[in-house]
This record gives sequence, C-alpha cells and structure tokens, in this order.
Amino acid sequence: MNAREAGLKTPAMGTRVVARDGTRLARFTPALTGARTIAEGRCSGHNVRMAQDTDAAPPYAILAALPEELDALSEYVHAKRRLQGLEVWDLNLGPAQAVACVGGVGKVNAAHAASVLLSQAGARGLFVVGVCGGLRRALTPATLVHCERAVQTDSALRSEREVASDPGLLGAWRTVAPGPQGWFLTADRPVLSLWRRVRLARAFLGTCVADMETAAAAAVARRAGVPWAALRAVTDGATEGAMVSFRKNFAVQSGRAASSVPALVVALENSRHRLLRPEGGALAHPEGSQ
Repeated sequence: MNAREAGLKTPAMGTRVVARDGTRLARFTPALTGARTIAEGRCSGHNVRMAQDTDAAPPYAILAALPEELDALSEYVHAKRRLQGLEVWDLNLGPAQAVACVGGVGKVNAAHAASVLLSQAGARGLFVVGVCGGLRRALTPATLVHCERAVQTDSALRSEREVASDPGLLGAWRTVAPGPQGWFLTADRPVLSLWRRVRLARAFLGTCVADMETAAAAAVARRAGVPWAALRAVTDGATEGAMVSFRKNFAVQSGRAASSVPALVVALENSRHRLLRPEGGALAHPEGSQ
C-alpha cells in the first residue's frame, strides 16, 4: 500500500486521518491547546511507514533548550542513546522519523546540540522549539511566534549573525500552528530590563522576540546546508518582572511548539508525496515498495 492509497491528506487540526478501509491512521488534536498528537500507524495489518520510502529518508531534527520544551514528544520515542554528552531521542512520527535532544540554554549549547543532531544520517530539516520573551506589547503570553529571521545580537560579526529560516518550512508550520512571524533576537543574556527591551525593539521593526538559542542553531544549519525553522511560545514581556511571568506561564507554554511538530511533519510528507507523484500517474515509490 502506498501513501496515497492509505488516504494521507493534510489534516485540519482536531480531525482524524482515515484509510479507505476505515481504519484510523492518526488523530491530530490542536497544538494550541497543548493537547498531544497521537500517531497510531495502523492500516490493513501493516505498520504504516508511508509506503516504506521513509525508512531510507533522512530524519528530521528537533532541538529544545529545556526538558519541558521537548516533553510533548516523549510518547513518540522508540529509542534513546548518548552522543557527545547528549541524550538523543529517536522518534517515530508516523510518516517520518526524527531525532531530538535537549541541548541546554545558551548559544554554545545550542550550536553543539544542533551539530550533533545534524550529523545523524544527514538530517533533512531542523526544528527549534521552546519559549521566548515578547518585545512588542501585542506579543502577550501564550502567543505562538514563528521565526522569519534569527539574529545573534551579541555577535560583533554583522555579516554572519543574521540567518533566514526556510520559507517552505515556515509556511507549512504556520499552517498547522497559526501565529505571527518575525525576528528572533538571540543572546546569552535574557532580556530583563525595560532599557534593553526598548533598545532591541527599536533596532528591529515588526514582530520580534528574545531567546537564547535560535540564531546559534540556525547558523549551524546554514553551514550544514540544512533547512530550518523555529517556533516559540511567549511566556513574558522581556522586561522588569519578566522572571515572575516566566515562572507563571512556563509550565503551560513550554511544550506547545513541540506538540505541533507531528502535524507539521505530516503536512511536509504529504507535500513530498505529491511531488513524487508524476502528472496523471501513480505515486512514485522506491523499487520494491507496494
């Protein structure tokens, strides 16, 4: 059975994906409510792996700074291993495989973790997930913000400190997890004062948030030639009192970005399968698949 025969279509949030014979392939619940996505992968007695062609495809890579930011994906783990001091998860996301890890806070940890993940069988996309501080009044806690460009604001190398995310990944992610897109301003120090908040907000027009890892991970992806995207949930206003707001909102907001990744992967794999399908013909498959 191939992916098209299995009936895989881009799911609306909160809908079920059903095969022609009526068996359930997957259920997707809204990432915005923090509910988890459940990929069951059963169809006519076969373990659905998208017509076996994903077995040979490189995995996606998922990076978070803190354990709570990745916990939403723990139910998809089928193996764990230690690599260069990091615990790397092997994930089965239904139509594709993924590797994920908690890299730690800050640009050095993020760059190290991204390098480890992207070395795994030539990862085909890097997703950075977590939380951030909003640098605009409209970016209140619980707002999901997508990264259009990441900037390492504490770097003196202006020619290399700005990295654009992949437009295709950005567009697909906004489809399954709606939210504004804008600047991710990365630095090793959190923004905890009004002076720093205003200074950053004036330097970058439009939507902008503060974080501590995205630009470093993005720089590694750029050098490796791997497309990347990032999604974060706002926990605070990045000013005086930000730590109080962070502690209040972190537990609820920490896993929201990661919880949207399974639906994102399904949407990306649907697009890939449509591209593999010749015009007017059957879906293309690796030799030997049915």
